[in-house]
Amino acid sequence: MSDAPSVPPTRRLAPRLVGCCAWVVTVMSAGTVSAGGYEIVQQSAVAGGTGSASTAREDDVGAAWFNPAALADGRGLRSAIGVTLAFPTLHAEGLPLAPDAPWDADTESAISPPPHLYASYSQDDWLVGVAANLPFASRVQWPSDWPHRFDVISSEIEFFRIAPLLGWRFGPIRLAAGPQFDFGRVHLKRATNHIEQEGSSAIVLSGHGFGGHLSAFYDAAEWLAFGLSYRSRSLSPMEGDADFSVPEVFAPDLPDQHVSTDWTLPDRLAAGLALRFGSVVALLDLTATLWSVSDSLLIRFEDPATDDRETPRNWRDSMAVRLGAEWSPIDPLTVRAGFYADGIPESPAPRETLSPASPDSTRLAGTVGASVEIADLVAVDVFYEHMRLLKRKSNSDDAPLASYTGFAHFLGFGLRLHIDPNDDAEQEP
Repeated sequence: MSDAPSVPPTRRLAPRLVGCCAWVVTVMSAGTVSAGGYEIVQQSAVAGGTGSASTAREDDVGAAWFNPAALADGRGLRSAIGVTLAFPTLHAEGLPLAPDAPWDADTESAISPPPHLYASYSQDDWLVGVAANLPFASRVQWPSDWPHRFDVISSEIEFFRIAPLLGWRFGPIRLAAGPQFDFGRVHLKRATNHIEQEGSSAIVLSGHGFGGHLSAFYDAAEWLAFGLSYRSRSLSPMEGDADFSVPEVFAPDLPDQHVSTDWTLPDRLAAGLALRFGSVVALLDLTATLWSVSDSLLIRFEDPATDDRETPRNWRDSMAVRLGAEWSPIDPLTVRAGFYADGIPESPAPRETLSPASPDSTRLAGTVGASVEIADLVAVDVFYEHMRLLKRKSNSDDAPLASYTGFAHFLGFGLRLHIDPNDDAEQEP
């Protein structure tokens, strides 16, 4: 006779049911974590002051990201390093008709510093350079004991990009192009429900992909410039592990195992206009992000006993309008202000897939900024942005029936170096 303790029938059945449900919910979390827009637009302290309207700007090395062609002006070496500190807060509240209402929760505060590094050199009509930044990222951290911890506790997405560039100037027209290499990491965590006890599950994936970029700049007149920029989609095969920490009786049905998926970053198209009036510059950007490049997510499990899962996402393409202006009242000082609306006509995630893993909505923001030149080579930049996420309600069948809203503060700093050989030539007698 076995010395093992007897297990009631319902207890023997529970691990299989919970195991199946755990995988389903984990896959759903993986699918919805990126259902909203997770593009980071704050990529330069100079551009940040004008609402990140910078596609037609030509005096910032941050153009290595916004419009590399603008840097093909023969004005020597430019480099910049900077960081943007993000302080987001999201609020979720159960809808009155939700079966578990009333409830509400706020995300835990976190500082997320997306870094950026740019460098370029232009002489005569040619240009060479590189941009290194974090263009796609998202971090949502709910309390570990919040009501929907079995849906998600935290979700993190990070894609770091390195984009070399080459350019050439043809009179008033400048062109640039190059490859782009992406290095991504996705981390999902949730609690698991085991009737009398709780456990946890985590999926960590990493991978890399590549694409390309193409840009154009037209210096139409002394007071007018146009810019166009295109960055292609990038497919990143990703691999990693699914790890479970559960009571011992459930362990056989929830084995740690290898997982894989394919992650597609969207195309991005931007058009910009710059109007120059003496010491004042007005900027307008229209951008389109093609989130519809992938309408589902397939997660593949190594264990043959675990079925692969495909989750519909049904993302939509979205647009943004960005307005900004800057004024240089005296030589060493430039001040800036801007505004943008992102997620037009609606945010990428439809209400049917909106979830607490990525409670995205249309974003409205106002910005201010300033730059001070130190000597003739170095400039210090700073900007502040306040962003509001408009209230949005979910009607998903696979996520809590809830409304989401939020806000974020951004504080960015940058340091620029510009060595222009033309300045020395002009000073010679």
